[in-house]
Amino acid sequence: ICSVLQVFVDAHPHIPSHRRLALYSHLTDVLGASHYLYLLILLLLLKDNPEQSTVRARTSFAKSLLANFCMDTQLSAVFGMSQFLDRLISSTKSTKKTMDYNEDTIIPQ
Repeated sequence: ICSVLQVFVDAHPHIPSHRRLALYSHLTDVLGASHYLYLLILLLLLKDNPEQSTVRARTSFAKSLLANFCMDTQLSAVFGMSQFLDRLISSTKSTKKTMDYNEDTIIPQ
């Protein structure tokens, strides 16, 4: 699933802005928002592009996408992201290296 989502994340700048929210909302609904919304948001936010305007645009889009779902799904996504960050911090402290994100590190066991 991570690789499928990564394709959509890579295509994000090429999708017309007026269609993005509907497309990504539908994609997340089809995959199961309670399980994969946090993963899509993380991949969007972790996308390599340090340009400040792009980071702001992706952050704004991630907020809009999150707001498009019910409160339970939003809380589930925030919890999933916090679990990922907790594992990232723990791994970084124990290995003193940056963790590369992939399906094994983002999706909880």
